[in-house]
Amino acid sequence: MGRATSGVIGMRFREADHLLAMDSVREGCDLVTVTDEGYAKRTSLTEWNTKGRAGYGVRAMKLVEERGSLVGALVSEDDDSIFAIASNGVVIRTPVADIRQTSRDTMGVNLMGLGDGVTVVAVARAAAEEEEPANSDPAHPEDAAAGDDGESVPAADETEE
Repeated sequence: MGRATSGVIGMRFREADHLLAMDSVREGCDLVTVTDEGYAKRTSLTEWNTKGRAGYGVRAMKLVEERGSLVGALVSEDDDSIFAIASNGVVIRTPVADIRQTSRDTMGVNLMGLGDGVTVVAVARAAAEEEEPANSDPAHPEDAAAGDDGESVPAADETEE
């Protein structure tokens, strides 16, 4: 494409629509959707068909007024966690595995209890932490060559003669 081109339409929007989130699809993952009234659900990504360009999208969650509107959609693995942040500053961390897996067109379950006038304003994914081998503190790389008692272990070319 040259400078004078304008690209192609990726997705069309109706008058009241807007883009909520964009993420890469990863095999074996689920889509977690959260509403501003504290409801969430987890749906397998296999429930969505691949769409072409210039489409209007598909429904990700059945919305009713008392459950609120969508505030977040995250592609997550079972061992990830979700942070939900409320308008009063309260933050909760919930394992994705604790959110019930349902179909696309359902309303979700209670994720966060909210008081009057308080809403969920943002959600974020915390990827599962990989276990590091013992003595692998990145701040102290010299500890990686230390034995269990903290004494240095000589390298193969440093053996005593």
